[in-house]
Amino acid sequence: MDIIGVNETGSTPYYSGMYAGKPLSWMRDTAATNVETSFGAIYRDVIILNPLNGRIDSYNLSTFSLTDATNRLVMKNKLIAAATPADTDHDGLPDYWETWAYGSLSRNAASVGINGRKTIQHWAHCSPAPAAGMIPGLPVMAVYPSDGSLSVFFTRRRGTALGLTVTPEFSTTLSSWTTTGHGYEEWSVRTLYDGSGGELVEWHALAAVPFPYVRVRATLP
Repeated sequence: MDIIGVNETGSTPYYSGMYAGKPLSWMRDTAATNVETSFGAIYRDVIILNPLNGRIDSYNLSTFSLTDATNRLVMKNKLIAAATPADTDHDGLPDYWETWAYGSLSRNAASVGINGRKTIQHWAHCSPAPAAGMIPGLPVMAVYPSDGSLSVFFTRRRGTALGLTVTPEFSTTLSSWTTTGHGYEEWSVRTLYDGSGGELVEWHALAAVPFPYVRVRATLP
């Protein structure tokens, strides 16, 4: 879950103490985007969105000040509920995503699609069109021209209440894979504000001769 501040169109900026040194993105609305009108927001509204960026709830901080412990608890419970996707068929995939991707709850994590990829791979790598077989977030190895060093990039779904883990594994032979001693470390993680719920991850090579092969394992509890 991300918390993003949005300043209304044309207003003066909020003072920097609201976001300086804090992991809070602060954006300005535009007439073209028109967040305020599209979400029916009023001054000091907290708008809570579902994973597909649809409005599901709101809480106004002028009416319900967070200096009150009861209001803080209500706000906390609203956020927890929004961040906990329902999985009524207990297959490890959230209902909203299965319905969006396939039109029903007929899939499970191990189901194989038309491209031979399992459904969990589409879920883990934030595929924009699972039914069409697209998985753009699979690992890619790139070379930095400046020094010839290697990095591995892939897209993974941000932390989920369903316990999904997305872990890179490395090899020298394609027959044996490891998560240690491979010469890479997680270098950067960048949130993708595109509605996918994903983040772009870079694992950068620190060793002079790192393992040359990589795959990414997605697992559910």
